[in-house]
Amino acid sequence: GYLAISGVPHNLTYGDHVPRKGALVAQNLRELLGNDAFKSLMTGFLQAHAFNAMTSLDLQDYITNNSTIDATDFFNSWVFHGGFPDYSIRAMSFEPNGNNYEVTLQLLQKQNHAPHAFGQTPLALTFYGENFEQSSHVVLADSGFTQATFTVPFVPVFVNLNPNNKLMCACT
Repeated sequence: GYLAISGVPHNLTYGDHVPRKGALVAQNLRELLGNDAFKSLMTGFLQAHAFNAMTSLDLQDYITNNSTIDATDFFNSWVFHGGFPDYSIRAMSFEPNGNNYEVTLQLLQKQNHAPHAFGQTPLALTFYGENFEQSSHVVLADSGFTQATFTVPFVPVFVNLNPNNKLMCACT
């Protein structure tokens, strides 16, 4: 379904929704924080709350207080509300800048049964040149529309959004 994973009704607690969406949320949180920070924060959180009741809000606050990330938007979107986002490239343009090219992308977010646009979503992008050159970047999408500019060392002929499917969305 399209339920939040925090506050799941009791009759659905032991269904497959929480494990499935929970795994998706954990993967996306790992993408936001980075592998090392994710491992360190999860270990620290479990040690700090050992043998105590824990809530999603406790985890959100722990991440916010022990990292450079304010996890509020992420948790509001991925944990406390239902649904999923999907991302697409609306437009790409580029201009020469010395030996490089300034590439401007317009990214759209659509919601699948979500009440609002998802915030703090790290979107991986790989630009390709005509000789299969690659230049990889990450942009943090914070609304339904994100415009970002990147510098690449070749004429971009193709861009791949979420190239390794590390971010779990409504569509991969």
